[in-house]
Amino acid sequence: RVQQFTVPASATGGVQLDAIYTFDPVASSQALLTLNSSPSGLTVEADGQSCTTPCSVVRALGATVRITAPPSQTSGPDTAYQFASWSDLGGADHTITLTTDTTVQANYQTEYRLSALVSPSSAAANFIITPPSSNGFYAAGAPVTVTARPGAGWRFGFWSGDVSGTSQTVSP
Repeated sequence: RVQQFTVPASATGGVQLDAIYTFDPVASSQALLTLNSSPSGLTVEADGQSCTTPCSVVRALGATVRITAPPSQTSGPDTAYQFASWSDLGGADHTITLTTDTTVQANYQTEYRLSALVSPSSAAANFIITPPSSNGFYAAGAPVTVTARPGAGWRFGFWSGDVSGTSQTVSP
């Protein structure tokens, strides 16, 4: 609550303000559950209701809340997030009993799509990517080696894009 106050011009011994609170048994019987994610802005569920993190729900003290983190989420065609853990060490789908205000975080591993293109023609080369990926996505920070193998009649020139150099093999 905001209270306007003007210091009197005639105050000689200082001014004292006391804020008096009264106990509210209704407010104290509630608990706040805050759901976060890393990275922020992902979707989780509380009691079957989707929410974009950070989000909060209020329940009675002692109530249970079922929280669910989807196994994977995407952000556009080239970024994916794989569920890793909740900060309370519960499974992807578990129940929390609210005994006090509680904050939990769904931790996700960020993955990026790796694409390698050949110019001027797809017949000019093929790629060997190690380790292989079933969907073309790799965890952020994961070491990946890409080797360009020229097709018949073609010679490797150079890399461009997010890598550079003249070696046929690039790796971290």
